[in-house]
Amino acid sequence: MYDLGTTLNLEWDKYKHFVSQLFEYDVKEVKTSGIEFDGEKEVFPVKVFNYIEHKESAVDYNYISELHKSIKSKKI
Repeated sequence: MYDLGTTLNLEWDKYKHFVSQLFEYDVKEVKTSGIEFDGEKEVFPVKVFNYIEHKESAVDYNYISELHKSIKSKKI
């Protein structure tokens, strides 16, 4: 169990470390189709949404759809 308010007030690097433990992914720089990801879980790239830099945005269908389009269009 964790306190969401406390978690969201962590420094960005500490927050990424916390969520890597919570969601059990390996923290490492991964680049797929020219897009940088924050880690990998099994063979899948992981992107941690930077809610600090993008306070007025959210992870919604449009965000995921645009990310998917970007990856798909750059696949070799």
